[in-house]
Amino acid sequence: MSARRRERTEVLIVGFGPTGQVLSAVLGAAGHSAIACEKHEGVYPTPRAGHFDHEVMRVFQDLGIAEDVLELALPADGSVTVDATGKLLSKRRMPWETPSGWNYAYYFYQPHLEQVLNTRVAGFPSVTLRTHQEVVSIHDLGSSVVATVRDLDSGEVYEIEAEYVVGADGANSRVRSEISVEQDDLGYDDEWLVVDVRMHDEIAPQPFDFARFYLDPLRPIVGGRIGGRYRRWEFKLTHDDDRSTFDTPESAWSLLKPWMTPTDGELIRHSIYRFSSLVAQTFHRGRVILAGDAAHTMPPFLGQGMCSGVRDAQMLGWVLDLILRKIASDELLEAYSDGRRANVVTYVRESMRMGQIVSAVDPEEARKNAVLLETTEPVRPPFQPLAESVISASPRAGELAVQPVMVTAGGPKLLDDLIGTGFRLLSIQEVRLPDLTRGARRVLESLGVTRFVVNPPNSTELPRAGDDRFTKWLGDAAFVLVRPDNYVFGSARDLIELSALLVELKRALVLSA
Repeated sequence: MSARRRERTEVLIVGFGPTGQVLSAVLGAAGHSAIACEKHEGVYPTPRAGHFDHEVMRVFQDLGIAEDVLELALPADGSVTVDATGKLLSKRRMPWETPSGWNYAYYFYQPHLEQVLNTRVAGFPSVTLRTHQEVVSIHDLGSSVVATVRDLDSGEVYEIEAEYVVGADGANSRVRSEISVEQDDLGYDDEWLVVDVRMHDEIAPQPFDFARFYLDPLRPIVGGRIGGRYRRWEFKLTHDDDRSTFDTPESAWSLLKPWMTPTDGELIRHSIYRFSSLVAQTFHRGRVILAGDAAHTMPPFLGQGMCSGVRDAQMLGWVLDLILRKIASDELLEAYSDGRRANVVTYVRESMRMGQIVSAVDPEEARKNAVLLETTEPVRPPFQPLAESVISASPRAGELAVQPVMVTAGGPKLLDDLIGTGFRLLSIQEVRLPDLTRGARRVLESLGVTRFVVNPPNSTELPRAGDDRFTKWLGDAAFVLVRPDNYVFGSARDLIELSALLVELKRALVLSA
């Protein structure tokens, strides 16, 4: 018997949904070789996610696809909640200015977004996409990982040897099973029928058209528009529902009757989903790493499932970049695992809290929730947990960095479009390298930190922030050190504190130099 064919790459990515796509793009932009294996052929034909937030939009900006995404995504304007009688309980606008500089959230049709991401990944010659490929086993050899792959078209079985393997292969992850990682159940378990409809005609814009919550104890419902001509409805299953007949076109249209009929649109999906709250006990074991739904699932009531996967991918991308370039040791994977897990658990618990409000079937509990929500124009800003690892103890550490709109000779531009991504040192005064310690200068050099004065003093020609939002956010700090995923490592008030902050960053990243 002839030996199996073996290929080699730096990173093997198993699964090519948004998490795998974003990770592929981040690695490709850094010049690393990667092979992505996906079981399905082409773009998955039906949507799963329908919402992403301002932070994810900034990730798309950093990947150079913001304009393409804006052509398919609709900016959200708020949500509406009604009770069982149809009485309006709350009309919640979202007027807050986000740190990312984008609208607080967007709605979209997932196959369209995945096509944009596919096109972007295809532009990186170091990344190869293989569709209709099934990873059947994984063996961590200590110095590398060997995956056995089956070509579902030809039947050929071959091997891919990679320095690292990333499982981004969904809630039923084969990779997670292969490395025997257990999941913690945080306590949410519910069944809902999810129905997607493609309307025959264009949908005229309507205020509060995206998120509508119906607090009906007989059957809680969530509905709204997810982009273009597409609408989604989610119906909670009750104890009386017959699971064998509930997931049918007839049942779906019966439930949709108060809002639309088959003359209005085409049913493109009706599926019973079990909304769960499962989080892997670790996001990596040796050289095998988990991301996205392979690492965590959560109820959809905050719209943060895909968003959390994109956060995983963006952080993992720069962590692997440092490790593959031998700048940091693979101990940094512990920081990825611990930090992302803690952040995700915070999102899961808040999603569960919202789900318990929305999906109450006890009449008295539903009444209390209605009273709780009977308000308009909330003053609480969007839910935005801090980063939980690779941060200092200084002010602003763990926050998303504010991205101001800059005034330039060519017109207004968002800051990232001017200075790019990577580690960035933003300041309101110039940093002269001789004024820093030798150790601090080495960190700047080894990480390729971009230095940028946001509000240059005594200059009317250089780009500068269009308002004082950035300086107000800094407070009494003069410098802020930002990670490649746009979270703040820390801030400093003067050059002495800045030198110490850079040395602290070296320790946090386990830098080899």
